[in-house]
Amino acid sequence: MWVRIRVRLGGVAPQGEPGVGMLVSRLRRWLNPASAVALALALWRLAYELKWTGRFAVSGGLFSHWQVWMGLALLLLVLDTMLRRYDHGGAATR
Repeated sequence: MWVRIRVRLGGVAPQGEPGVGMLVSRLRRWLNPASAVALALALWRLAYELKWTGRFAVSGGLFSHWQVWMGLALLLLVLDTMLRRYDHGGAATR
């Protein structure tokens, strides 16, 4: 005689409240466009330093450097990759 026991490791979200999976999906929708914008700003700032374009939008402070924008773009892509693994039930627990 075989007995199968099914165990759910995640809780069920109460009716009307979005679950964590839904929130992750909604956040992931915005990460790629945000990364593209950060990359565009990095390239704009780099072109400004090479005197290929006109004035950059941010003239002083931390966000006036192309390296910061490039790092932000890469960080957003890495975050999207990590959330994609979580969203598909992959290697999020590793």
